[in-house]
Amino acid sequence: MKMKRPLSRAEFDRALAAAVEGRPCDPEIKAFWAEMSETLGVRAAVMTPAGIEMLRHTKGGAA
Repeated sequence: MKMKRPLSRAEFDRALAAAVEGRPCDPEIKAFWAEMSETLGVRAAVMTPAGIEMLRHTKGGAA
């Protein structure tokens, strides 16, 4: 099995933006975003020039 080369920072940023926006992207990045969203309680997210803006749901208190 051929190993994939690691993504550059710019490639990762583009793939993560695609995952956040629901566009097709690398399945591993899509899985990473799904796991992070679940862990952090993300209910909605959008990409901005400054990064990812998230609305989170927490059960009582700050997370």
